[in-house]
Amino acid sequence: MKDYGKTYKSDEEMNLRFTIFKSNYLIAQLQLEKIAKSAEELNYGITQFMDLSPQEFAFLFCNLNPAELPNNMDKYYKGDETQQNSAGFLNDRNLEETADTIPESWDWREHGAVQKVKIQGVCGACWAFSAVSSIESAYFLKYGKLLNLSEQQMVDCDTSNSGCLGGIIANAIDYSRLSGGLVTAANYPYLGYQNYCTYNSDSVAVKVKGFQMAGTLDEEVIKEMLYKKGPLAITINANLLQFYIGGIIDIPYDSCPYAPTHGVNIVGYGVSPLGLKYWICRNTWGEYWGEGGYFRIARGRGLCGVNGYVIRAIVE
Repeated sequence: MKDYGKTYKSDEEMNLRFTIFKSNYLIAQLQLEKIAKSAEELNYGITQFMDLSPQEFAFLFCNLNPAELPNNMDKYYKGDETQQNSAGFLNDRNLEETADTIPESWDWREHGAVQKVKIQGVCGACWAFSAVSSIESAYFLKYGKLLNLSEQQMVDCDTSNSGCLGGIIANAIDYSRLSGGLVTAANYPYLGYQNYCTYNSDSVAVKVKGFQMAGTLDEEVIKEMLYKKGPLAITINANLLQFYIGGIIDIPYDSCPYAPTHGVNIVGYGVSPLGLKYWICRNTWGEYWGEGGYFRIARGRGLCGVNGYVIRAIVE
């Protein structure tokens, strides 16, 4: 309660939450027992979600609306240079590199392409945060300026999605294109709940051209796409993130199969000291969750569906 500023309306509510807390703590310990002991062991423990039942957590934070992507949308394939190269302003590397020369590790945060970790609150707007982050990074990689864009505009104004009740990342990026663009967060601040749409096209800061998806489940090709085109918006099965503290999520696929419940962003990749390949993902639950608001997950076997829905925004 002290660590996360928790307050309850009555002793009865506090007792209920403490009961849930104890149950969740035991669940986290049981999950830890299933993980092989190593120097890079995944850590589960006490998070700000410890007083929520798994059902409450899923309802509040894992309510993404999965959907099939359009069959006619642009797709990225190995070695593809036909689409707009987002990293056009960067001149410190050769963008004609092949997958064989792509570095073993890469982190777009180190190159200024990723906005600080944000907090979605109890509003189920992960779809908007994932879409906006992709647009922010695409704009930076084209123009060299990292803007802080408005998720609230999408929550209030995107009628193809359902505000705090969930949405689809691709629809959100397409809304940005059809509406004329996105305004900044300063112009349209985040509230954490759906409100009346007050978007004014005269204040648009970024215009969106469209989006591109990964044309494969091959995570080596997705790695190439990330390196050449910038951070990517993805969907994952987030149920196991309720108790995540740190480390690399490296568990049997059966424990975390493809079930898109949450929208996040891949911002980098690497290899651990013991040789485990992983993705670096940006979440929207604040900097006090996980590894400064990020988590790492094993790369190469589709764990938690990390490779099932991978897209990037393209800006004008």
